[in-house]
Amino acid sequence: MIKPIIKLLITSMFLLSDVHAEDKVVTMRTLLDGINLTQLGLLTNTEALVREGVLEIKVATTILGSIERGKYHYLDEIQTYAYNKKKAQALSTHADQLLKEFNDNNITRAMQEYNLLALQCVECHLKLRDYQDRGNSLR
Repeated sequence: MIKPIIKLLITSMFLLSDVHAEDKVVTMRTLLDGINLTQLGLLTNTEALVREGVLEIKVATTILGSIERGKYHYLDEIQTYAYNKKKAQALSTHADQLLKEFNDNNITRAMQEYNLLALQCVECHLKLRDYQDRGNSLR
């Protein structure tokens, strides 16, 4: 119970502060941690891990949705607040649905939601990364 409260406080601090592009790196790490925890929870059928993973994803998407522009964005479409907000909303929706399906014991549907969640990450990274350069640089 204490971990969710601490994460909520941290999220609130980010929302009340000025969010910069450098915060996006931390946000992506938090998002990745959440996705990894969720996947592990699904594969081991562990409710606590799925719940913790979804909470991490929700924290990250709250921050992601408030980032406007940054030096890590090179395409016009990605330099908009609307794009970040849209991606954050999609990730959050899939995370909520995943947890609902898992709690309803619909494991197959929960795993399908996990796939849709991961596809949101892939879609954005295909726009950001130059994979011809083996992902070593941004576009």
